[in-house]
Amino acid sequence: MADSVQSRLRVTRKQILAFRRRVGALDERMPMGSQSLRRAAWAGLQDSMPRAALLSLHARVEGVESSTWEDPSLAQLWGPRYHTYVVAKRDFALFSLGRLPTTPRAGFEQSVWPSACMPSSTARE
Repeated sequence: MADSVQSRLRVTRKQILAFRRRVGALDERMPMGSQSLRRAAWAGLQDSMPRAALLSLHARVEGVESSTWEDPSLAQLWGPRYHTYVVAKRDFALFSLGRLPTTPRAGFEQSVWPSACMPSSTARE
């Protein structure tokens, strides 16, 4: 049975780094525009040190200016461990709803939890 698990994927360090640069949009800077900004922020850009996300945008998109992080295609929100993130505005719901606990806590569900997201045993009508 151990013989059947012989096929291993062999990749070099160079291949791994090239892949990470490509998926992180770091292999080639994109032209300035809303679509490029959304792609640059597809997984969220950490902004815990003020304007760190701006540096990340600059590495990925040409022509970034000091106010680019305020582009209407981007949004800023609290992320894990109380850090701020810049994300594509159309993905804001995914990032913010994903931060909610899987079960409501006393008092918390009334102010933050949308009733559609509450477990059926605690949903209010």
